[in-house]
This record gives sequence, structure tokens and C-alpha cells, in this order.
Amino acid sequence: PKYEDRNFQFTVRDIAFSDRSDGDVPAGVNGAYVESVAEGSWAALGRLFAGDVITEIDGVSVGGRADVKRILEDYAVKKPSVVVFKVRRGIHTLFCEIKPVWKN
Repeated sequence: PKYEDRNFQFTVRDIAFSDRSDGDVPAGVNGAYVESVAEGSWAALGRLFAGDVITEIDGVSVGGRADVKRILEDYAVKKPSVVVFKVRRGIHTLFCEIKPVWKN
């Protein structure tokens, strides 16, 4: 199963065995695998890329797709001014700070 967030316009799924066996996701890294990012979206402007693994959102650990869905659906109601994604990209860990303009 996948989760597509319409506010940030990206799609995530749980990490699959093939992601680990192909070397895309190292052993021991948990989170949600970013499958796609819409061009020109808030996620793209914040430098989130397909193939990234989201490990935290605003300091809250992400174990998979369900956590991303729960957190971002809550944020759609709260509408924070900044959302920080902790991301694993290959051997690097980085932060993507996204400042969305929320729709009413």
C-alpha cells in the first residue's frame, strides 16, 4: 500500500525487502520510502527526492507509511508554518525544511 499526501504532493510506501536487497536502503534504516515527488510541489521545493527514506517528521520517529499518513493528516488540520523531515539519502542523513502555504 502507498500513501499520497496531497498537500506536499509526494507518495510514500513501506520499505520493501527488494529495497534492502538492491542496496537502496541499508540494513537498520527504518522509515517510509519516498516513491515519487511531484515536480514543483512543496516537497520538491524542500529538496525531498524519490528514493529518500523519511525517518522522522519534526522529531517524531517514522516507522513506515502509516506514521507518515497519521502525522501529515494531523498537520493538515494544525497547519504548522514549517515541517522538518529527517531523511536518509544513500549514506547521508539530512533535513528537508518545508514551509508550505496551506489551502483553506
